[in-house]
Amino acid sequence: MMKSSFVIPLFERYARERGIEICIEPRYGFVAQLTLSDGKKRYVSTHIDCVNGAGATEIARDKTYSLYFLKKMGYSVSEGRAFFSQGYADYLGSDRTATAAWQYACEIGLPVIVKPNSKSQGRGVWKIHSQQEFDAALHDLDAWVDIYRIEQFCEGRDYRIVVYDGNIVCAYERIPLSICGNGHSTVKELIEEKEKSFQHMNRSIDVNIHDRRIQWSLKRNVLSLDTILKQGRVFMLLSNANLSSGGDMRDVTDGIHETYIQTARRCARDMGLQLCGIDLLIDGDGADEKASTIIEVNAGPGLAHYASLGDDQRTRVETLYRKIFESLIASSS
Repeated sequence: MMKSSFVIPLFERYARERGIEICIEPRYGFVAQLTLSDGKKRYVSTHIDCVNGAGATEIARDKTYSLYFLKKMGYSVSEGRAFFSQGYADYLGSDRTATAAWQYACEIGLPVIVKPNSKSQGRGVWKIHSQQEFDAALHDLDAWVDIYRIEQFCEGRDYRIVVYDGNIVCAYERIPLSICGNGHSTVKELIEEKEKSFQHMNRSIDVNIHDRRIQWSLKRNVLSLDTILKQGRVFMLLSNANLSSGGDMRDVTDGIHETYIQTARRCARDMGLQLCGIDLLIDGDGADEKASTIIEVNAGPGLAHYASLGDDQRTRVETLYRKIFESLIASSS
């Protein structure tokens, strides 16, 4: 099933309401051109690239750069280093290859997180428990990623706080893709049921049962796709909590502690981002002030999955995108 844009149809509606000409690229529908009354052109993509400055966006997309600056400014961030695919290391004349990466992983202690340096939506994120898993992760990453990170694994629950123009749009806990046993369905059947629930919520997610991260997770827990999970047993298929990877979510906009809100607002300001998602690991349910760690800054936070939670959430998201649309139009004056 091909994914569709959540943002572009909204911008199409707003443009029609304002009598503004809009041309949407027809094959994929992820980008559009607006022609204003004075003939000026404005462009928008499903990633809302039109909001932040190019420099701030580039830094935010690079996890190593963004965490460097955040740490320098005094924020608590996940510890890690960047390493290179063999081909890229050869090109750079660097010794930061797989061998050095594994040595670093051993230094900081397993488990560790391995992730692409500049990708999003949880693609290629592994939680590594052994050298065999490490080798499997790098085998996958080496084919499509030049730079990856080894990060110290931090305990905590995963939250995203979305900021726009210094104000909090929403906050939600992100829960890794998991299934819950019923005593008679196999792992494969439970995954299929999970996919049906995504379809019911209009979330365009396909769970790849051949994903090597899922296969390793099953192997580590002495399970297979044919295993029948006991009633009530929750099994985590992926370790990363990204919603685009099938993670679940819990809206905490009205209950998250002010400390985390202020951290997110300051972080957005200090990184020069008008719109961003601040990803925090928090030791608790977010309602009380506890230790927290910034794991990423996202300059183009997708909100389609959050909007699928209900009418209130969709209203919040549509209100945000209308503000962005109006700001884009006003910038031509």
